[in-house]
Amino acid sequence: MVETLDDSTEADENEMENEGMSGAYPADMVSKILHSKEFEEILHILVPEVVNRWAGGSVARKTVSRPIERHLLRSFTRSSGQSPSLLKDPVLTCGLLETISTSLDVLVKSLHEVAKTVEALPSGDKKEILGQMFSNMNGAETGAILTRAARIVNEIHKTDPLFFADHFKVPFEKWVEKVDFGEIKDFADNVGPDIMGLVKNMNDALWNYPAKPVLLATLIPGIVNLAIGIFQDIIARFNHFPPDLLTDVLLAMFRDLDGRNIGMFVNELSEFIRKSHTGSALIGDPSSPKFPDDLSRLLEEILNTIDVKLLWKGLDAVRDGRDSVNKVWLDLLKDQPDMVVEMLKRYPAALNAGISGMNRKVALIEALPEEEVAEVAEKGISALDLSDLADTINRVCMTANGIRKQKPDVITSMISQFTNSLDLFELEDTLKWVTKDVLDELKPVGRLIAPQIVIMLSEWLAPDENDNGYGEETEKALNALQARLLNREVQGEVRE
Repeated sequence: MVETLDDSTEADENEMENEGMSGAYPADMVSKILHSKEFEEILHILVPEVVNRWAGGSVARKTVSRPIERHLLRSFTRSSGQSPSLLKDPVLTCGLLETISTSLDVLVKSLHEVAKTVEALPSGDKKEILGQMFSNMNGAETGAILTRAARIVNEIHKTDPLFFADHFKVPFEKWVEKVDFGEIKDFADNVGPDIMGLVKNMNDALWNYPAKPVLLATLIPGIVNLAIGIFQDIIARFNHFPPDLLTDVLLAMFRDLDGRNIGMFVNELSEFIRKSHTGSALIGDPSSPKFPDDLSRLLEEILNTIDVKLLWKGLDAVRDGRDSVNKVWLDLLKDQPDMVVEMLKRYPAALNAGISGMNRKVALIEALPEEEVAEVAEKGISALDLSDLADTINRVCMTANGIRKQKPDVITSMISQFTNSLDLFELEDTLKWVTKDVLDELKPVGRLIAPQIVIMLSEWLAPDENDNGYGEETEKALNALQARLLNREVQGEVRE
């Protein structure tokens, strides 16, 4: 019967090879598996073990089992001893791929049983089994598989760079054609409450044992520490490179970036934003774009739901936490004077960088034609709405006047608190040397500025036709200045 099976199998092999990849049937697959090289190797391991177990300690069974064993092995072994490999048959391989879902289910159940068996073993046996398993892993074969897969793709791309894109296009188009995105949208809208209910039920079940979610939370620091350790080790490996090689690697990464694509992305994003802004104006009411209306509705719902007192308590807690962090940081810096010194050394460099950046920006403007700069400046200045600035100043003054009217002492109390906290002797010494040093060095500049200030003040204090002469406050100012100038008594130098 086995020989008949063998003959029919060979015939079926030729027939399926002529039919192509789609000719794999369960019976054909079973026949091929039974006469494959891999199945023969499994039989040479299993048959002797099964026969020996059947024979046991019986001499009669052992005598009978030997010819049975030889007959079984000869029956499933080709006469040439060169049985085809199971995975080298393309028809059989494609057929096996079709049964992958069933195989995965069987595999999961098998792994579960294996895990239960290993779990029941003593600790020493577990270590021995796992050690042998890891030792027997063939990393070379895994690397070779990845290399061969990459080589296959590279070879295809040499002659057809868009091979996968072209062959994926048609099935994807059919997929898009058959998918009802309206149903998916309805599904997404309707599934929300169900998912929230599932999450709530899961949380209810989890929080029935409060220690478990607490233990889950304690995993986070370990994961963070692990991630930091991994990145630290990776960066440390790069730091073993010489500076020129490390820089070359980094620059190579930048050189591989496609600047044109980035520019096109910026263009498309800008157009997207512009069209969104234009569309908001088109679909909204006259002089009232749609986006602010929807944003106002959303923010109103948020603000109506927020517990204001609780919100500010939370913000106060955040501020206190930030202050605590700053205090701890500064307290630690007291014991690290070297770090403070280095920070002070670097501060001018940071300030210089800002000044240099501003200088380069002004240089760009300076390099432009004067007519264009003047025209742009004129348009920019004329576009400024200074009425809002003036209205802001008006409202600040009205608010300050209202505060002064309701609480006359609040400003004076604040100023008094400030002045009483000053060390006037130290302030006087500082002002003396600052004014002396600064005035001496800035005297050439002051000689240019001071006359203009005096002229400006004179113009401001001059009679005005709207006042029919001097205003009352102006008259007081001039009289006070005149009194000081006429009654001044110069005793030596003004400055020591």
